[in-house]
Amino acid sequence: MQQADEEARRQITEPEEAREPNLWLRRVGWVEHLGAFDRKELRELVAPVKDDELELDVLCKAFDWLIQDAQYHCIRPVVGLEALFEANRKEVDKDIRMPFNSWIDITTVKAYTEVYKQLLRYIFRSKDIEPEKRPGYELTERQQMCMEDVWTSIEEFVWWKEEQAGGSRRGVVQEGESDEEIEWMGRI
Repeated sequence: MQQADEEARRQITEPEEAREPNLWLRRVGWVEHLGAFDRKELRELVAPVKDDELELDVLCKAFDWLIQDAQYHCIRPVVGLEALFEANRKEVDKDIRMPFNSWIDITTVKAYTEVYKQLLRYIFRSKDIEPEKRPGYELTERQQMCMEDVWTSIEEFVWWKEEQAGGSRRGVVQEGESDEEIEWMGRI
């Protein structure tokens, strides 16, 4: 009996509509896509980066740099006021009263980027799972090529950083300010 209860807790099932915490998840069919998978295994795919996942840590750091760079470029002197108004448009047929402001609260930025980093971790960790056990998404050929290019760039960056550190993997992901490191992160 206890084993059956444990198994039921681990499976992803369709909740009652009134109790659904996120109707968007229902709309996109999360139960159909993930229902056959173990919750614990799925959580491991999106979990924070572990100490032995150096390349994945570099990817997440590069993503943080990308978001910060985007914030610095989403300002009036760079893109113009009209572009900022359009970026803040929610509905096509409604007038916009305020321009887009990229300087939102840091806790909000961290929360938003964490969702995207979970997605990145999910995709990059699940690529090594056997096809029949892999969650039911499929990358296009172009997406696969881009993913391989990114991963190759990350591996080259890690190799370069190890070389800089005298062969040690310690400190590889430490954020630095060198022009070379900034150039590497821009390539990732």
